[in-house]
Amino acid sequence: PGLPTVGNALLAGYLYDKATGLFLAADNPIRNYGYYGALATGALAPTLWRKAAATQTMKMLSARAISNGALGGLLSKVGSRSWGLRFLGVMALNYGVKWLAVDSDYEAWVNERVIDEVYEDNVYGWNMLNPLSWIRAGSRELAPDAMAWGVSRDHPGVKEKILAKDREDSQLGKELYQQLVPRLLMDASTFDPKDPQAYQRINFSIFEKPVSLTNAEVLLQGFLSQGKDPEAVQQMFQLSPEQMDRMVQRVLLAQLQNTASFLKAVDQPVNQWTQDLFNADGTLKAGQGQEFLRKVFENATNGMGPEAEILVGRKLAVAQHYLRGTQVLDGHSVPGLAQAAGLLKQDGQWEINGMTLTALSLLASEAYENSDPVTKQRLEKICQELQWRYLEAEPQERGVIAQALQSLGVDTDSILANEGAANGSCNASYEPSSDTKQKLDTIKKKYIQGNLKR
Repeated sequence: PGLPTVGNALLAGYLYDKATGLFLAADNPIRNYGYYGALATGALAPTLWRKAAATQTMKMLSARAISNGALGGLLSKVGSRSWGLRFLGVMALNYGVKWLAVDSDYEAWVNERVIDEVYEDNVYGWNMLNPLSWIRAGSRELAPDAMAWGVSRDHPGVKEKILAKDREDSQLGKELYQQLVPRLLMDASTFDPKDPQAYQRINFSIFEKPVSLTNAEVLLQGFLSQGKDPEAVQQMFQLSPEQMDRMVQRVLLAQLQNTASFLKAVDQPVNQWTQDLFNADGTLKAGQGQEFLRKVFENATNGMGPEAEILVGRKLAVAQHYLRGTQVLDGHSVPGLAQAAGLLKQDGQWEINGMTLTALSLLASEAYENSDPVTKQRLEKICQELQWRYLEAEPQERGVIAQALQSLGVDTDSILANEGAANGSCNASYEPSSDTKQKLDTIKKKYIQGNLKR
């Protein structure tokens, strides 16, 4: 006997929520708390109606001639509890289909998109002139999950198209991670460049915290998504370069979190790698940083590994600024950063190793391509310094210095032939070989052209 009452309460709550949802947001207090009032009203409505009908006024209105007619029958039906029982039956059918026939939340989402597309073409709009369309639309409102499941079964072609689009977007999402994650982790705004540990291991905490964008950041996100110049936002809000870089970083982190949330929701084999890595909001689970990099770059063919490659990018950026002669970078002393990155010896001389040789080759290539007099002057100074170091070094230590000099077009034999004078020919416009150019182009694409705004 209590089921009709429960049904009436749920029916009243459902109608109240649908009506208030037309003009109130989901989190509006009137809509939220009023729902419980509607439940109570629905439960008590039949009893209140019958009591009202028993009053003298209702007796006068409900004279025998009226009560025996159509109006009397209508009043009787309104006061009946059968409407609640019927609504309860529809709800039971809907939830039964949802829990027994629909395998997952993802399938329910796919079914919802199928019925959206089918109804948009065949039910809504001008199709509502057909009375049958009203029945279909009403059935969807009363039993949304059951109707979505049924329509999806009847339109397998539409469903497969949606699944294929999800797979395509999933592949694009992973490619976005492969492009942005190294750029973010190599950018100095995502780590403390003064900390020596930042050049030895990666802190993944930036991916573990949810990002809520400000109004300015939402505007910037729109500019970036439309391919517009983000500098307009910088000028509009009068941001410093450091503030702008920080804002870009947050926008891209939010983009990655939205992407991860989508990939996790699209429960297809192509996204299996995301299931144990991310939370539902797209943040990275704590302690999953190493596995995160491994799975994002699982098909990488370089022999270095993604973490080592990112750490190389951090050191290479410092090496470039140091050899260029930059003294201060984003408020930090560049010699101090070079010391933290392990690029300087105890005596203050810069280490000549694979890292600094690469940075030197990039600097020489830049001088040749751009004919920049400041860069050429800096290379001349480096060249003179390297010649003196070559002369002062023990014979067994000269090999790596000779490599550095050769990258600048200096013949080391000429240094020794000039009676110990460091006056070998320094060619600041030395053209790299084609093989060297190809290697440097690869390095530029991977490490140097990673400006976050680009």
